[in-house]
Amino acid sequence: MAFLAEWVTREGLQWSCQWLDMQLLIVEAESLAREGHKCGAPEGI
Repeated sequence: MAFLAEWVTREGLQWSCQWLDMQLLIVEAESLAREGHKCGAPEGI
């Protein structure tokens, strides 16, 4: 059971980090768009 709990926690943390990264990318993209920059979307989206 301890192994399962540890795995779930690790997966959850990894998912949370990915979600936060995505939020940061969205905020960054929105601020760039607001400022009128003509940048292409970052690779990996």
